[in-house]
Amino acid sequence: MQRRTLLPLAAAGACVLLLAAPVAGQTLIAHYNFDGNLESEPINILSPPIGAAPTGTFREGADAATATAGSAAFVLGVDGTPGSAILLDGVDDWIDLTTDGRPGLTTPQSFNFGPGIVSGTVMAWVRTTVGVEPTWLLGTDNAVDERAFRFGFNGSELEFLAHGDQTDESIGLSDPTANMAWADGGWHHVAVAWDGFGDTAMIYVDGGDVASFSDTSTLTSDSNLTGWEFPLALGARDVGGALEGFFQGAIDDLRVYADPLSQGAINQIYSAVTIPDADFDGDDLVNGNDFLAWQRGYGVGTTASEGDANDDAAVDGTDLLVWQDQFGQDRTPAVAVTAVPEPSAAPLVSIAILSLLAAHWRRDRVLG
Repeated sequence: MQRRTLLPLAAAGACVLLLAAPVAGQTLIAHYNFDGNLESEPINILSPPIGAAPTGTFREGADAATATAGSAAFVLGVDGTPGSAILLDGVDDWIDLTTDGRPGLTTPQSFNFGPGIVSGTVMAWVRTTVGVEPTWLLGTDNAVDERAFRFGFNGSELEFLAHGDQTDESIGLSDPTANMAWADGGWHHVAVAWDGFGDTAMIYVDGGDVASFSDTSTLTSDSNLTGWEFPLALGARDVGGALEGFFQGAIDDLRVYADPLSQGAINQIYSAVTIPDADFDGDDLVNGNDFLAWQRGYGVGTTASEGDANDDAAVDGTDLLVWQDQFGQDRTPAVAVTAVPEPSAAPLVSIAILSLLAAHWRRDRVLG
């Protein structure tokens, strides 16, 4: 997801105040935008600075020791920017964040919000559909001790666990409501914030909390925390060197903080993104009629009804990519269920697109 200004200039002063507030993330320790690469942004806001989180490596294979490095695929991001979200196949794709992956032993133990995984926040935009098989956003488990971290879907509900190296040192949470609204094939924001000092944890979907924990956490600043024995995996869970629970779909804007962000701060990050919408005629279904609206507005339109999907006041090729990406989706806000086109329909749609674009190009050449 590309970073861009989404607030009007009139709100610039308020924006500066929000960004300066501690809850807005002065303890950000990893931030992967996936803008065509697997690099984390440099982190210089902590004192002393801890530097950027490790650059990830795309791998294929269920054995951490032998999984082959390959070329990652990037697709439309949550904000409609081409090539700004990582795509994983759900079979054996995962991102190796190394044994220095965060959260981990990345913050000095003198910090009130450390060390490591005692308190923190993990969040990302995800686009997926899941069934009854586990699918993990982030995770690794040591083999020589109990040290572990995981956040994702355990096969029936969202689950989070941060574990020290001793059996009785942990803080964890799962969603008892088994909320699945985040896995309907559209973009959704998922987050977990936990506080080993305050004995609380919360799971959030699209800025709202769906599960909470308030009890005595056994993971504290006095816990004996070893380092990661195996790479922290993005898009899977690395259990003692064996990968499982591969994520199928797209991931964008992964962030890790070394403190538990408030719901207000998480909602602020969620609300700052405008998700493109290719339902140009407003009938809650992205189909051929919306393509015709885009075609009529191509090069001249400036509004959603004329084919502007990403709200940039220009109807162009990026809006067509959004339409292709969302084709067949039911955009009804209360339902938001993805309807996958019949296999025979996809080639017909592609042929129609090529034919109409060819007509556009021929017309432009004649007029030029």
